[in-house]
Amino acid sequence: MQNYQVKKATHLLPNEINLILSTWDVKEWNSLSVTDFRNQFFSSEFHLLLDNSYSIVSFARINFDFKLQIEDQAYSIPEFVGFISVRKGKGYGSMLLENIITNLRARNIEALGFCEKTLRPFYEKCAVPILYNQARFIKEPMNNEWQISDDDDILNLTLSTRTSKLLMSLNDERSAFLTI
Repeated sequence: MQNYQVKKATHLLPNEINLILSTWDVKEWNSLSVTDFRNQFFSSEFHLLLDNSYSIVSFARINFDFKLQIEDQAYSIPEFVGFISVRKGKGYGSMLLENIITNLRARNIEALGFCEKTLRPFYEKCAVPILYNQARFIKEPMNNEWQISDDDDILNLTLSTRTSKLLMSLNDERSAFLTI
């Protein structure tokens, strides 16, 4: 039996933070102290799946600071990101994803995610609606230039019909821009 928990960064234990950072293995974040981590991810929540001994087997972050600019309108849509199963091939990722979607729906929170083509089969198996090839119309700032993301698809975790249609309307002439 698995235990599902949602924690703000300030409530994560130091050993949980260390596991998250080492599993993510993002060069810029590897040296974050516990305090720096909590400050960096203050507006995020962490969704954790724990085993019977309360060890994290899968986790993801919901980034509440994610904002897109489409034409003259800004949209704040929480982003599902940093999704990893510590123990692969056991179904923990699918279980966590199901819990996250149920949790977000119960709280009436719209959320999206992104994936590369190679990960499509996982999300299709989990019955997550996918906006195929739409992520390429979202530009993000890199080195003082607007660049296209490495992701291919937008994941519709809990988007409203209106927001989903908005994201499906993106194209070469109508891009979205990631703002910070």
